[in-house]
Amino acid sequence: MKILKATLLSTALISSTAMADLGDKIERNWENSTGISKLYGGFSNTTFNVGVSHERRQGSLGVDALVMSSGDNGKTGTAGEKNRQLMVASSLVHHLEDNSNADVYLGTGIAAIRHEDVGTSDDTETTFGPLFRIGSSYYLNRDWSVGLEYMTALNWSNDDLASENAYGFVTLGYTY
Repeated sequence: MKILKATLLSTALISSTAMADLGDKIERNWENSTGISKLYGGFSNTTFNVGVSHERRQGSLGVDALVMSSGDNGKTGTAGEKNRQLMVASSLVHHLEDNSNADVYLGTGIAAIRHEDVGTSDDTETTFGPLFRIGSSYYLNRDWSVGLEYMTALNWSNDDLASENAYGFVTLGYTY
């Protein structure tokens, strides 16, 4: 029993020290990283889309979170039908070219999309799947940028809805 208590005590001591080190590393990395917040505006299938994202970047890699809303195009029962959507996504972003005023990036992640007023009913469906992004930003000065981004979210969880949702955006970014 003494051996068990000693083992548990030493494990707790070692893990608390390791967690303290992890907390210090996260804090140092956060202070050494760059924040990029973006506003998104664009059209897909005759509907206006708007969104916001925030990325924390260190070197050429970043992690971001995105929230986007898309309207209904009013074409119920046709091949061009697009229901109202709300997307929440997160992705790993790799900046390929980042010199002078240009920034070219690719991203991959996961998205959850809530579809409202599906079909002729008022049903609400939620789909999940991978997210792929490609974009480019031009820095107007040290802080502000404008850019273009293409994003596609795949539906892997519901066969009744479109298997792919594609979006094109104009972006306005602020880097700090």
